Amino acid sequence: MLSATDNVDILTLSDTHCADSAGNVVVSGGMYELGITTVTCSVTDAATNSGSCQFAIEVVDLEPPFMACSNPVPIATDIGRPDTAVTWTQLPSATDNVDMMTSSDIRCTNDAGFAMVSGGIYGVGTTTVTCSASDASMNTGSCQFIIEVVDRESPQISCPNAVTSESTDIGRADAAVSWTSMPSATDNVDVFTPRDILCLNEAGSAVISGGVYDLGITIVTCTATDAALNTDSCQFTVEVIDTEAPDISCPNSVISVIVDSGQSTVAVSWISMLSVSDNVDGLTLSDILCVGNAGNIVVSGGMYGLGTTTVTCSVTDAALNTGSCQFTVEVTENNNNGAIIAIAASSGVIVLGCLVAIASICVCLMRRVPGHGLYDVQNSFSNKNVEWEERPEGYRRSAKHDIRFHGQQNDIFPRPYIVPGPEFVRRTDENFNDAFYY
Repeated sequence: MLSATDNVDILTLSDTHCADSAGNVVVSGGMYELGITTVTCSVTDAATNSGSCQFAIEVVDLEPPFMACSNPVPIATDIGRPDTAVTWTQLPSATDNVDMMTSSDIRCTNDAGFAMVSGGIYGVGTTTVTCSASDASMNTGSCQFIIEVVDRESPQISCPNAVTSESTDIGRADAAVSWTSMPSATDNVDVFTPRDILCLNEAGSAVISGGVYDLGITIVTCTATDAALNTDSCQFTVEVIDTEAPDISCPNSVISVIVDSGQSTVAVSWISMLSVSDNVDGLTLSDILCVGNAGNIVVSGGMYGLGTTTVTCSVTDAALNTGSCQFTVEVTENNNNGAIIAIAASSGVIVLGCLVAIASICVCLMRRVPGHGLYDVQNSFSNKNVEWEERPEGYRRSAKHDIRFHGQQNDIFPRPYIVPGPEFVRRTDENFNDAFYY
C-alpha cells in the first residue's frame, strides 16, 4: 500500500493523489485496461511542499478463446466409392474476451495433422476433427467432433452360367462337375477373391467347382459379404443327367435243342439267366424285355420253333437309356433214336455243355474231325482223349484227338478249349454209346 511521511505534518493515505498517464484518477481495486498502466501518486504538506512516486500495473490476457464445433456427422459413402464429400452440420466458431475471432482464425485437422474442411473428402470409417483458434496473447482454444463415413453399399456378385447336361461318371450316379467359370464379386471398399465367396446347395452344404454333384438339378447360391456386412448373392444351376445305358448280360450265345420228328416246337430253358445292372437305377429281371425274330416276347422255358431264333433282350432305365444283348436258340428236328452229340463253334472257342444224358452218354459240344470218324463220347470231365476210327468197308484204323476240359468231376457244364470247327449235330447210333459220322 501507499505511505507518506513529512518532517512537520502528519500525512495519511487520504492526502495522496494517484493518476494514470492520462491524468485519470486511479485507486486500488479500480479497473485497469489490458496492458501496462503507469500510476503516479503525489502528496503535498501544509507548506505546499510536494512528494511523488510511480509504479506500474500490468493486465495480461490469459483466457483462451471459446470454441464451438459441429455435431457428429454420420454419412454413407458415395455410390461405387470408398469415401464421400462431407459438409459439416455447422461451421466451428470462436469467441474471445479480448480479440475478435473470425473463421480465418480457426484451423481444423485430423489425427494425422492434415487440414480438414467442410465439403472435403472423407474415407470410410471414423475421422476425429480437431478445430483450434489462438488469440493475440497466444491463448488457444479447441474443440472436437467426429465424422463417421459408413459403407452401406452391397458388393456386386456375378455367377457362372448354368451347367447343363453334364453326364454322370461311368458306373456312378453322380459326376464331378467343373463350373463354366468362377463366381466373382466387386465392392466399393473391399477387394474380393473367389475364396471370399461362399457357395451352397439347397441343403446348405458348401459346394465348389470340381466337386461331386448328384443326379438331377442342383441350385447353387453364391454369396459375397463385405467388411461392413453388406451382402449380395446370385444363383446358377448344375444339371447332371444319366446317359449311361444299363449293362445287360445274355445267356451263352448258342443253345441247341432237338425235337422229335413231327414236332414243330419245344420248350427251351436257357442255359443261364439274364443279368442287369445300372449306374443309377436298381433294375431287376422283371425290367428286361426279350423278343424273338418276329418281335414276339420270348422267355426261358417258353416254346421255340424249328430253326434258329435270335433273342434280343433289352432294358431301359429311368433316363430312357437302353442296353441290349442277343443270343440264339437253335431247335433241330431229329429222325433217329438214342442220345445226342451236338457240336458248335463260337468266337474261336467251342463250349462244352452236357444238355441230355442217357446212361453214360452226354450231349457235348466238340470239334469236327474231317473224314469218316467214330466218336466215343465219355462222361468224364478230366483231360480226355476222344477215340475215332474211319470205317470204309474192310478198313479200320484209329487215332486220337486231344480235348482240354476245364472243370471239376461233378460240374454240370465243364468248359473245354479246343480248336473250332464247323457246327454239326449227330445222334448216337441206336443201342450204342457212339455215333458214326459221314
